[in-house]
Amino acid sequence: MAVVEPPKQLLVPLKVEERLLMGPGPSNAHRRVLDACAQPILGLLDPRFCAIMDEVKLGCDVRKIERPIGEVFTLEDIQKGIEEHKPGVVFITHGESSGTTCQPLEGIGKLCHNNDCILIVDSVASLGGSPLNVDDLEIDVVYSGSQKCLGAPPGLSPISLSPRAWKKLQSRNTKVPSFYFDLTMIANYWGCDDGPRRYHHTGPINSVYALREALSLVVEEGLENFIARHQKSAELLQDGFEKMGFTFLVQDKRHRLPTITGVLIPQGVDQKKVSAFIGE
Repeated sequence: MAVVEPPKQLLVPLKVEERLLMGPGPSNAHRRVLDACAQPILGLLDPRFCAIMDEVKLGCDVRKIERPIGEVFTLEDIQKGIEEHKPGVVFITHGESSGTTCQPLEGIGKLCHNNDCILIVDSVASLGGSPLNVDDLEIDVVYSGSQKCLGAPPGLSPISLSPRAWKKLQSRNTKVPSFYFDLTMIANYWGCDDGPRRYHHTGPINSVYALREALSLVVEEGLENFIARHQKSAELLQDGFEKMGFTFLVQDKRHRLPTITGVLIPQGVDQKKVSAFIGE
């Protein structure tokens, strides 16, 4: 894996200038707002209604290729899917938390580019726990979460776009239908283009500080050491399960996600009791 030098800013401790802000007191949330947040919610997954939701979501025409849970896609699977559906975007998850698989990404970016596709990768459950060299893998868009391996509070989603993806975004013939998810506006807000910065949203400053310090800790340990520690922990956990006679959801060790281990409950054991015991 190629070694990428971290930004020098992360080697310097975070120092925020202290300011005295005078105000009348704390800003309390109205009681009715708090009561509304505490209302019970019933979510119905009606298959017919879900089908309608799929049809209307942002005009996306989604085609799926599937593998059994616990298995990963091969390049041949993806090649066949691209040839059949001729998509403009290929979306794949690097660390699939439900199936506990770590999808190999080698060759997928090149395959997509040879077929004029943009490759988008979800790395929420894998960033920091598995190697992910975005440039070498020719990934166009990759996003993650602050709350997994990085160890920061939830709420932020780091995202990276390649020059190819940015050019694609800039050459849209129609406006982005969502103000909230308009990456051109978000990028401007974060100072990623040459235009004057425009207000888009109120940034979660405390969360940004927390993520910055989490990344600083990664730099202090060293990215390679940070990833190796997660992989070593996964190996120790899996070795322990094997010694107790457990089997794994992902049979091929090469494709197990280091950050989440899927274990099959032995025959004759009540799964609900196991879950309740773990919950205690």
